[in-house]
Amino acid sequence: CVGIEYNSGFGRCEVWTRPEGIQATASLQGYQCWQYSRSSGSTETTTTMPGFNAVDGGNNRACRGRSPSDNSASYYSLIPGSVPRLEACKAECLTANGCVGIEYNSGSGRCEVWTRPEGIQATASLQGYQCWRYQAGSDGSLLSVRKHMFRGVLLIQDEARVMHAAAVHEINQEL
Repeated sequence: CVGIEYNSGFGRCEVWTRPEGIQATASLQGYQCWQYSRSSGSTETTTTMPGFNAVDGGNNRACRGRSPSDNSASYYSLIPGSVPRLEACKAECLTANGCVGIEYNSGSGRCEVWTRPEGIQATASLQGYQCWRYQAGSDGSLLSVRKHMFRGVLLIQDEARVMHAAAVHEINQEL
């Protein structure tokens, strides 16, 4: 498995196994292309995720509640471990009920998924952090993506193995 192409509108998922890998993409409404990266042990998307907007410019900004000093731990869930890329942190938001945005630090891989009902209303200046608001599209397309989002390399590898094992089983039954 070298990657996955997914269309939320059709529920279509292609597992790419091309030996040369995915070397190019085309922008196409409703499609996401995920590339498996063996060296970093992570997945990364080759397109940006719709519905996310940088808060106060995004860079060097930490998300806050009502004011720059309002940072209750009850507003967010900290994703365990180190999240390798901004897009992976955004993907975590898509899998969380009630996500209103994310705070991400690329240096440490810290990813907070914000679920505060009132949303992210302020930011604080904090070097290395990014704050992004999330708002689902009116067509609900991202809601369907949430249900099918792949979470990390292991799931992609397991999916490829399961599909391969099923194909081998079917071939053996035909013989």
